[in-house]
Amino acid sequence: MPIVQSILLSILILFGVKAIAQSDTLNKTNADGARYGWWIVYLDDNLEAVKDSADATHYHYTIYSGKYNYYNMGAIGTKKTPVIFPASDTLETNGIKLLNGEYKSNYKNGKLRFVLTVENGIFVDYKEYYENGNLNTHFKYTPECGTPIHCCILMYNEDGSLKYEGTNRFPGD
Repeated sequence: MPIVQSILLSILILFGVKAIAQSDTLNKTNADGARYGWWIVYLDDNLEAVKDSADATHYHYTIYSGKYNYYNMGAIGTKKTPVIFPASDTLETNGIKLLNGEYKSNYKNGKLRFVLTVENGIFVDYKEYYENGNLNTHFKYTPECGTPIHCCILMYNEDGSLKYEGTNRFPGD
């Protein structure tokens, strides 16, 4: 076997082993059946969690510590205010897309309702707005909020004035 083919075969085998090892660390449960570590959450067109991947159009990653879901979210879209998907959505296997980019929903008046920013399946930022266009709630999942996983929380009154500012340390940190 020529040296170039040998090197290419070695690289392919290495990447295959790495992919299997990574998938082995997903969706784990302990002896009591409690979830822990990284999990895949499947979502429908409203970005609401679904139990069966057959009903999913998208997915993201979350971390569980016991019953606590670090990146929990409800549906962003509705039939009246559907999700606006970004061009950065990336197609994955079986037609299910990994969340990547800014996902938005507007009120009927055209003003923003929600903006969810996700990078390669991991939440980065979430903003919820009042119908008048002022920011209601802002969650930031960034290292500036603390590590391993902390969340900066900003809450505003409807007039735009700051109501609450803090950092939330998640259970198990």
